[in-house]
Amino acid sequence: MKLLFCSGNDTFSKLIRFASRSKWSHVGMYFPADESPLGIETVAESICSGGPHIIAAARYNGFNGEVWLASLKVQPDNKKLWTSICWNLGDPYSWAEIVVLAFRLLFKVKVPVTIDRKQFICSEWAQTKLDECGVELGHWNELASPADLSVDPLVAPQAEWVRYR
Repeated sequence: MKLLFCSGNDTFSKLIRFASRSKWSHVGMYFPADESPLGIETVAESICSGGPHIIAAARYNGFNGEVWLASLKVQPDNKKLWTSICWNLGDPYSWAEIVVLAFRLLFKVKVPVTIDRKQFICSEWAQTKLDECGVELGHWNELASPADLSVDPLVAPQAEWVRYR
């Protein structure tokens, strides 16, 4: 499993990049075919239009921007991770957490976080799924952004992913 970081070109992605002062607007998880229970290269992520879901990597568009893969220095138990991923498939995206994240990023203030464990933004979803498997990322902030996860000491950048589309 590798973390997948996107630098999207849509308006919402640009706002996230501006607010976080980062190249990254989105994070998900990439699984090569031999690590996916589907037997194909797979992306697991949480998106605005549908919450947590999985998609064939061959159909992934990366929000029409750059997509990079990053290895983890500690790998989670694959079976436990997939069980955790499947537990939240179809749950809603959390707009309330986007507001909390925006306040934290734009105004450098701590906003009390009351996380509904059934609603996730992309980075918080990836962080939670990995936490449940013993890989703790981005814990210097209460709610991690894609930028926070990209600079975590357990994340090792890798070459740009060649998209299929």
